[in-house]
Amino acid sequence: MIHDTLADYQVDDSVRNERVLDKDLVLLRYLSAHGIHRRTVVEIIEITSFGMVTLDPGNEDEPVALPAEVARSISTKSVTRDTN
Repeated sequence: MIHDTLADYQVDDSVRNERVLDKDLVLLRYLSAHGIHRRTVVEIIEITSFGMVTLDPGNEDEPVALPAEVARSISTKSVTRDTN
């Protein structure tokens, strides 16, 4: 099954993170520190004109803004449109 990336969604979409395609340990630690883990459901709350994607991780953490390049490296599955 092919998954989309965070960059493929719109504001107010909720997605489940399936995996981070980038193996950069600094990036993985950053995401983890902000509550962005595998199987975490996040809501996209803003997308800027230059591609910055802001997520609500749905927990006690503050929203997290990610550059477009990082958003394209996170494989996701929609839960907004999912019926399962």
